[in-house]
Amino acid sequence: MKNGSIPDEIGVFLGYPLKDVMGFIGHPSLKLTKIKGWRVYGDSRLSDKRYMEFFNARKK
Repeated sequence: MKNGSIPDEIGVFLGYPLKDVMGFIGHPSLKLTKIKGWRVYGDSRLSDKRYMEFFNARKK
């Protein structure tokens, strides 16, 4: 990070679902499902729930 590059794994610390971080890194079993706030891989239910939590927190 000192060199100006941010590792892909930072998504875990930001609260993104692990499956989406793994998909972004390139895990072969996870296919891109949609983009909504971030790239969603596989089943989108968990990602949609987390997105709404972020969205509602931002509204408050």
